Amino acid sequence: MAKKAALSPKCAVPESILASDSQSRKGYFKTEGIVTHPRLTEVSEALDLALASEANQIILIPGATGVGKSMVHHRKYEKLEAHYATTLEENCPEIPVLYEEVRSPRSKKFEWGAFARSILIQCVDIGMTRRNLMLSDSSRFPIKEMQKVLARKNSEQELMSAMEEAIESRQVRYLFVDEAHHFLLSCRDEYLMNLYMETLKSISNKGELKLVMDGNYELLRFLEGSGQLARRTKVINFSPYLASSSGDIEAFEEAFLSLFAFYPAKLSDGVMGRLEDLFVGSCGCVGILKQWMERALNRALNDNRDYVSWKDFEAERLEPIALKRIAKDIRAGEALINSVSMDEVWSILMGEPEKESKSGSTKPGERKPGRDKVA
Repeated sequence: MAKKAALSPKCAVPESILASDSQSRKGYFKTEGIVTHPRLTEVSEALDLALASEANQIILIPGATGVGKSMVHHRKYEKLEAHYATTLEENCPEIPVLYEEVRSPRSKKFEWGAFARSILIQCVDIGMTRRNLMLSDSSRFPIKEMQKVLARKNSEQELMSAMEEAIESRQVRYLFVDEAHHFLLSCRDEYLMNLYMETLKSISNKGELKLVMDGNYELLRFLEGSGQLARRTKVINFSPYLASSSGDIEAFEEAFLSLFAFYPAKLSDGVMGRLEDLFVGSCGCVGILKQWMERALNRALNDNRDYVSWKDFEAERLEPIALKRIAKDIRAGEALINSVSMDEVWSILMGEPEKESKSGSTKPGERKPGRDKVA
């Protein structure tokens, strides 16, 4: 056995799991090793505030792969779904919350018809789970009519119109869209960009709908396509933990130790003393770290060991070429987030960048001498 291998001092794994077979232990960490950590909490709280604000029609959550965007999305969707499930009657035609994952386009144009059809299918499926709704549904666009639309061959425009009518008649308040950057994979010119922006604006304009979209940093292109859309949009950057911040390193360690508490195996001291290696090997992304820990656990259990060594981690680390790609995406994404400063806005609107005044040099309401022409 590896020297000084031990379970977490805060081990939360039941004794029954620790004594069970390898498949049960693997499954336990996969399903139960879902932890809350500082960055996740920060983004979740920002999302709560954005959803509560009437000013935000569209909420974008851009971030690197493996940071936890989908987890925040799913948790918020499930929380809202549970909230409305307790207040709606079984035969109520309202469907306040929907969730959709955007497929990657298989052609040069995004398949809006397939997206609309998927939303319609959800409305039908959810509606049919409610007792007596098929008989009592007197809404403008009843379930039976949606079924007729889905049963026949429709053009993309007909499907989009039907989806928008369904969203409005079912009083959908929140539409959560995962992998939303797939909207833009086939959007490479200004005409398509404006067209897609107007489409999304049309969807979000139905009733009081809030459109919550997560994806990679390509999402930020939504802000470049339409000023009208941009002013209704809130951006919540889901940044990974960054090596440049000592606070981030500490928070990453906290996330690692939280995951370790649900680890159904011992870790050798060779792992516990390698925080920086764990950080670099996961690019500061807790989702990547968790999957890495899963693979190392599987390797050890397949060898009939009750401890996981650093050799297991080394063997199961992502390839350097993959980590390099992720690291470059993070660096480019963070640079993009910070690429435009208020100085540029000042330059466009005022003809010169904003000048920082020295403390006490002017009083509120006074004009800066440098802005007045000298006679």
